[in-house]
Amino acid sequence: MQKGHTVHTEGFEIRSDELDVHKKASLQALSCYMQETAVKHIDTLNMGINKLLEKDYIWVLSKIRIKVIRFPEWESRISVQTWGEIDRMFANRQFRILDENSQAIVLASSSWLVIDLKRNRPVPLSVVMKDFDRANNEKVFSEELLKLPVPDEYDFIIKAQVKYSDLDFNRHANNTKYLDWLLESVPMDFRRDHVVDVLEIN
Repeated sequence: MQKGHTVHTEGFEIRSDELDVHKKASLQALSCYMQETAVKHIDTLNMGINKLLEKDYIWVLSKIRIKVIRFPEWESRISVQTWGEIDRMFANRQFRILDENSQAIVLASSSWLVIDLKRNRPVPLSVVMKDFDRANNEKVFSEELLKLPVPDEYDFIIKAQVKYSDLDFNRHANNTKYLDWLLESVPMDFRRDHVVDVLEIN
């Protein structure tokens, strides 16, 4: 990103309220850690949430892939790294979560859009990110995030209703809630016996 700000890192400690039935940090908690790290990073580049809201713009997640190598345990400390680049209308952002021994335990790649709230249309990133340095194009995955095909049949399905508690200060369902809805569609018995390896939302 801007020179001197290529990679941003935030540290977190896994809390008891973030654990799943396996006594490990839930995928939702890890997603929130990545979102918070991205928010802190973009603030340092003067392109954060409050700055964009002055122009009635917001950041919107378009797609994300998460690869879990190992879920961190209760009270362990993790470091979340993030960096990014511009690709036409998208801001591509990478994540790497490290354990206390600096070993990668989670990898993620995501693409974001800036939306004009008044026109409900994407804003060219050249308008928002005039001083953006595109040099850091390191990818955590070799494959691109492509549009997911719509299956003819589904193994699991639920109808999710947006609740007041799902809304953020933009009065939209926060992107982490889509992960909640996706995982809640999987029966409890199945989730007790399985853990997520790779998850992709597009």
